Amino acid sequence: MIIQWYVGFVGDFPERKARWFDVLTKKGFRHVLAIGYDPIHRVWIYYDPNIFSTNIQVFDPDDEELNSLIYFVKTSGAWLRVKPRIHACLFGRWRHYCVPAIKHLVGSPSSALTPYGFYRDLIREGAKPAFEV
Repeated sequence: MIIQWYVGFVGDFPERKARWFDVLTKKGFRHVLAIGYDPIHRVWIYYDPNIFSTNIQVFDPDDEELNSLIYFVKTSGAWLRVKPRIHACLFGRWRHYCVPAIKHLVGSPSSALTPYGFYRDLIREGAKPAFEV
């Protein structure tokens, strides 16, 4: 069971071409994903929803790919530590892209549509910075 999620706000991807919806997002906050540690099974769960698909992976704590991901997000955007809660969403998940999927995952009542708006709402809800040097 995940008792705490780490929500990653990703900046620009160096190998990706700009997309039309990038004009709707703030630099440093182009995408949002999450990782959570399961202490019972001693693994990290990686959850990365996007407009085209959803990527879910399980990593050992010392996995180099996981450490690279944490570092990439830390240097291109920001991490927040979020305690999940149960929140009944009035309208359900109306679109499948990163922001509503992660809001649903952590139980946030945020009405944000963009990663940066969601970041600000999580800070107001009590989320704390994570993986800082």
